[in-house]
Amino acid sequence: MKPLQTAILNSFARNIFLDHSAVLACILDIPLIIINENEFIAAKHYYPWCKSIFIENSSLSYEKIVRDYNVLFFISSVQPVFHLFSHLLNKKLVYVHFPHGNSDKGYLFDHQKFLKEFDLVLFYGNHMKQRFINQNTWDKENEEYLFIGNLRYEFYRTHKVFYDELVNKEIFSKIDSQKKTLLYAPTWSDTESPTSFYQFLKMVYTRKQLSNYNILIKPHSRIENENPAKYYQETQEARKLDHVLFLEDYPLVFPVLEKVDGFIGDFSSIGYDFIFYRRPMFFIDTIGLDANHPSKRLHQCGINFDMNSEQAIQDLQTYLESWPQEKQELQRDLYYYSFGDPRSLNKLKDEIFEKCYNLWEAKLPYSIDIPSEN
Repeated sequence: MKPLQTAILNSFARNIFLDHSAVLACILDIPLIIINENEFIAAKHYYPWCKSIFIENSSLSYEKIVRDYNVLFFISSVQPVFHLFSHLLNKKLVYVHFPHGNSDKGYLFDHQKFLKEFDLVLFYGNHMKQRFINQNTWDKENEEYLFIGNLRYEFYRTHKVFYDELVNKEIFSKIDSQKKTLLYAPTWSDTESPTSFYQFLKMVYTRKQLSNYNILIKPHSRIENENPAKYYQETQEARKLDHVLFLEDYPLVFPVLEKVDGFIGDFSSIGYDFIFYRRPMFFIDTIGLDANHPSKRLHQCGINFDMNSEQAIQDLQTYLESWPQEKQELQRDLYYYSFGDPRSLNKLKDEIFEKCYNLWEAKLPYSIDIPSEN
């Protein structure tokens, strides 16, 4: 099989998707093209095996990328300029979409219509595939896909010693080892689900009982981007608390989840990562949906966390001490449906490359009709 020149283009600022793009680049042993210098530095620090390439956005040549590569991986939509240069250069390109977390979003507002422009779509497992079919964003009859399983956990497990030492130094050495630790990971206020972030911050610095726990706050970076002035003003009080530690722009997920005792969230995809551990989960419903709504499937694996109720504090204490077997079974079943059996990363690499090669072989180059001078 002829080797194809393959790369991942990570065209987002900050470290918002680095734990997805860099991990896949490491597994496939292909270049990760980064246009933000801070993200490039983070990639070198947190993913030293990654072939990271830094190109300033102002110097990024889409024509050169199209000339140099046969297969391009994207975490979002394909910029139209790639199609333009593919046409102009009469170049065959295979476009592959890879996910940046599993969730239950998309039932209230469509986020993924652009999947139809890809030659190959990578799904974690059946949950993601069926969700996109139900939401009419992916055509099961005419579009190619591969299941990749929980590749990020498998990658963490492969490099566990490195990552455990890293998070111990950067996070867990800074908190009280005698207290239980909670990770709070909210989503951002997109068109579908408002974030719980600012309400939770108020709860943190007004409810003194929460000082009995270490609280790691891992906000979605788009929360700050939406309104930087509000973000810094509202986080000031919480930053003064000894039991609170912000993990802003911190890309690592599974090395952190490995060591926390419980999870608090709303609709963030990190909740799906955490069900692997079958530990206590507490969910804030910012939409007010019925418990059986498909947007709240993950919430069924945890406990409703009403920030306006004193019961929420009591529930933390109760369930951190004893997590019901019934919830653990729900977590186990949903995890398997979402990610399937563990995958060999080497076999996964071979499967992806084989699929890309077959698609590239079958694809016709773009042709341009040049009008006659007559």
